[in-house]
Amino acid sequence: RLVALQQWAQLLEGGALLRGALRLSELLHPAFFLTALRQQTARASRLPMDALHLVCALGPAELGDATLRFEVDGLLLQGASCAAPHGLVPLADGAATFSPMPPLHLAWVALDKRPPYPLDKSALVPIYEDQSREVLLNEIRLPCTGGEAIWLQAGCALFLSVEA
Repeated sequence: RLVALQQWAQLLEGGALLRGALRLSELLHPAFFLTALRQQTARASRLPMDALHLVCALGPAELGDATLRFEVDGLLLQGASCAAPHGLVPLADGAATFSPMPPLHLAWVALDKRPPYPLDKSALVPIYEDQSREVLLNEIRLPCTGGEAIWLQAGCALFLSVEA
């Protein structure tokens, strides 16, 4: 983790932190980082922090004109598999418990802004620090087949890391 944090510091000093994919699992407190990005977006947008929510897209173009966007990689998905452009799909028989997510493009946007995916074709998926599900970082809406209840029943969730 120390090496990863040193790399984060170098990227930050060079002004390139948000130019590449980030692995939130490398941080000691990823929730603080997400809050800092929310604060920065609020300042740049001249909106209160409470007027922003986190949106997700499988491709960068789907975020539109978001003020501050960033890419997250290395997430693990339980209860489904995911691939662009269709999003969540049921697990195949005998599939592993956790599957790697494709890189996700995230941004804090105004609550009144249209989300990248329609509510009837997407599911709200929680993001946890690890598989204990004790620390909820946020929830994001991912495209899917079927209704949201299917993914809730499947226990669909994202994790920054899982213990081997």
